[in-house]
Amino acid sequence: MRPTKRGQSGQQDLLRSRLDQIVDLAHPLAKLARGIDWSFLEERLGAVYTDRPGRPPLPTRLMAGLAILKHMHNLSDEVLCERWLENPYYQLLCGEEFFCHKLAFDRSSMTRWRQRMGEEKLIALLQESLHLATRSGAAKPADFTRVIVDTTVQPKAITFPTDAKRLQRARERLVKLAQKHGIKLRQSYVRVGKFALIRHQRYAHAKQFKRANRALKTLRTYLGRVPRDIGRQIVGDTELKDVFAQPLRLARRVHEQRQRQRGPKVYSLHAPEVECIGKGKAHRPYEFGVKVSVATPLQRCRGGQFVAHVAALPGNPCDGHTLAKVIPAITQQIGVSLTRVIADAGYRGHNAPRTKGLRVYTSGQKCGVTDQIKRELRRRSAVEPVIGHLKEDHRIDRNYLGSRAMRQMLSSPRLATTSGSWWPGSPNLCAHCWQSPSSTIRNHDTALKPLEAGSSQTRLSAKGNAAQRALAGVVREANAAVIEANMTRPAERVVAFYNQRGTAEQWIKEGKNALTWTRLSCRRFTANAVRLQLHALAYNLANFLRTLTLPDEVKQWSMTTLRNRLVKIGARIVRHGRSITFQMAEVMVPRGLFQTILAAIAALRPLPPERC
Repeated sequence: MRPTKRGQSGQQDLLRSRLDQIVDLAHPLAKLARGIDWSFLEERLGAVYTDRPGRPPLPTRLMAGLAILKHMHNLSDEVLCERWLENPYYQLLCGEEFFCHKLAFDRSSMTRWRQRMGEEKLIALLQESLHLATRSGAAKPADFTRVIVDTTVQPKAITFPTDAKRLQRARERLVKLAQKHGIKLRQSYVRVGKFALIRHQRYAHAKQFKRANRALKTLRTYLGRVPRDIGRQIVGDTELKDVFAQPLRLARRVHEQRQRQRGPKVYSLHAPEVECIGKGKAHRPYEFGVKVSVATPLQRCRGGQFVAHVAALPGNPCDGHTLAKVIPAITQQIGVSLTRVIADAGYRGHNAPRTKGLRVYTSGQKCGVTDQIKRELRRRSAVEPVIGHLKEDHRIDRNYLGSRAMRQMLSSPRLATTSGSWWPGSPNLCAHCWQSPSSTIRNHDTALKPLEAGSSQTRLSAKGNAAQRALAGVVREANAAVIEANMTRPAERVVAFYNQRGTAEQWIKEGKNALTWTRLSCRRFTANAVRLQLHALAYNLANFLRTLTLPDEVKQWSMTTLRNRLVKIGARIVRHGRSITFQMAEVMVPRGLFQTILAAIAALRPLPPERC
């Protein structure tokens, strides 16, 4: 079925007020909701659906509005669902007439919608954003005839690749898959493989490279034996051959490749499409991900610095060889013929299409360069802050896609960028990479489930000096988990201590999100140290007040939620004739809960001294 078209019906409700009656219509998001041509987006994006019977999809305006909000404010799908449920302006942009207290969609619906649309359909969002910019006077079509083109790298969410870690990881994946399908290996090398990896890392850190190479050779030997053992046991079983085809192929490639070999290599087992891109930066000579092309107007538009085109370039092509694909894409998307392209020295020897009236100039070029072109070449660096803005605020800093086919969708152009404003006080609308992430973001640290005290699969062993109080590590065997500790405590207390290992990480993350204590922007080290101490003091006071004043039903709220619901709250005074109404935001906590919190805070005050 096709999605239903959503429009303003004008209906009233005696028990509820319409969103356009309780919000400020001068708010940037309210202006944006009125300015976008939603019928154009519904026509273009709704073309992927058919009239076949089935469950009707979610409205196109709802999903398109969610996608715009997600990348405008750099939000994950989970956080966007929370903000949408709390913010009436978000709901107004998505076409809601009344405030919704329950989600009208699911988080996974956003992922499925992005995958269904694809790159070709979502280009309509970029075209509509540029059209809106020209209608509102923020830009003119002539501004996009001369552009600056540059490339950057969108890193994948992987650890820094080393030969030892890849060999160890490939063997662990094969052993885990073999145990899952009931294949009994002659030897899994779980214990000795871990110690060999530790020895290699310690020898390499101490610059004892001969010993490190011997440990690396041991890891390579372990990896070579496991695939051969699996291959012997799956002979004649077609189903198991299909299951192990991809893991065995990757493991053999990791086993055969060497450090300085040329050609494609495997840098990550969970993302084999990762490419090594050398950018020549002093602080980061190599980056592992996918190359991305960004194009911006040469001169700043009236409404800000827009992004006219952004696209992923798989295969790590030379910068100069990307213009044959980028220039026709820019012309097709924005509908304006290019007359001049400014690029850096890496685009020398380009293969740009020979179009009438189009000239490409690169940094350092001497032939045919006039004074005006020299000034424009000095303007070439204006694209660098735009790239930094995209990476910092609009989700281009990481590539979470898991296949080569979907990488092109990741950096496909969707929405125009401006570093200024389309109207006074409006938010920055940025062109960015629309992601279609997998269900989970992988954490490459070994994550173990909490152990149960007294379980038959948990064995504790005490080692070392009893005076030391630390956990030495956890070793996972086939049917048991061994906690090697040097603590003189009962087994139950050791297990409870181990299960709290991630608590500090959550506290640090909470401090980063709520207090931003990692943003130390002072130039002097002493000033930054003082600011860090003040952040720690504020964190302790917040925890102190949260423990003493909050009721049990909200005591587990994070500091970010407390800040948004108790501190950053707003109200509006509406006057009608002789009556004055004090309207509180609907995202605030209920009245009874708020009164309980105020009473608990008042109880913290010391009592006045009694009179004699």
